[in-house]
Amino acid sequence: MAALTPVIGPALLTGASVGLNLLQRSQEIQASETAARQQARSNEAQAALRLNDLRGQQAEDAAKRRDALRRAQARARATLASRGTGAATGSGAAILQGLAAETARDSAFSAQDFDLRAENVRLGLDTSNQRDLLRLSEQRRRAQIGTLRDGLSLTRRLDLF
Repeated sequence: MAALTPVIGPALLTGASVGLNLLQRSQEIQASETAARQQARSNEAQAALRLNDLRGQQAEDAAKRRDALRRAQARARATLASRGTGAATGSGAAILQGLAAETARDSAFSAQDFDLRAENVRLGLDTSNQRDLLRLSEQRRRAQIGTLRDGLSLTRRLDLF
């Protein structure tokens, strides 16, 4: 038994060290998971704010377009009336319809621009979340490899018995 004591002592210390390393890795992973969840919530909140800003800008631009259309149509009516031409028929109506059609095209382009920007925000959020998940997965993989390496080291020391 006395001959085994010099071997058992270091093996027990190695076993304790492996256990502590495993505990530390587990705590690090849990902390990383918590941080990843917090980061994901933060990213989602930022994305929601950006989307709200985009919606607000979209609404503001739409109001400006409507006001600009009203002003342009009023100018056109005034110009037509000063020339003695009515705005209800003929070329006057065509001018007013053209202004409305131009505003409708601008609105459609603005809607497409909004959709692209909103999709960009969503893709950025998805990319950020995927990057965080990959980072967490890599950390787990490294912890597993470290645990296996420590376990093999312990097994080798125990084989010395």
